[in-house]
Amino acid sequence: MDSVVCAYEGTREYSPDDAGKFNLVLCGNATVLHLMVPENSSIQTFADLAGKNVGVSNGVMSQYYFPMLLEAYGMTADQMNITNLALQDMCDGMADGTFDAIFHVVGVGSGPISDLAVTTGIRFLPLSDDICAKVRETNPYWDVDVVPAGSYEQTEDTQTLSTTIALIASVDCPDQVVYDMLKMILENPDEITAIHSISGE
Repeated sequence: MDSVVCAYEGTREYSPDDAGKFNLVLCGNATVLHLMVPENSSIQTFADLAGKNVGVSNGVMSQYYFPMLLEAYGMTADQMNITNLALQDMCDGMADGTFDAIFHVVGVGSGPISDLAVTTGIRFLPLSDDICAKVRETNPYWDVDVVPAGSYEQTEDTQTLSTTIALIASVDCPDQVVYDMLKMILENPDEITAIHSISGE
């Protein structure tokens, strides 16, 4: 949803010339900030990452989301050793001890993270009410959310932030195309869930 809002307003990586050229069709599941450390790590909060080796996933996480968290905590990227990688590479790096913490945004139930939880053991860093409020003050398209207990072998809910997946259509898209797409989605929840459980939400 953050990309949708910024695209519609022509801000961030989007041109003002392209603002307002699409319509929101449907909102789907949440993509959740996963802030992970090894299960036995001494790191308890994001603020403890100073001087640590941190993996941050490529794309929007490294470009926009991680800087958003740094700003909320009053920290800068040069206070830690950051490497940008794909999720599987970060999970491999945490398993072999290369990373003290890794950060990714994805729907709860990610395969590589689930595998890491089983083979290595992970713990999620919580985002406090104050930090969530700071982020949402300037980024209102983020929601306070949780990584639910049991999602990755953990015993407690962990508070975090999420943003919603959205289906959009060009303002030039025929109404019938939008109707047919929505009809297919809404009338076939079992088939869609069979493709991926998160998409069925």
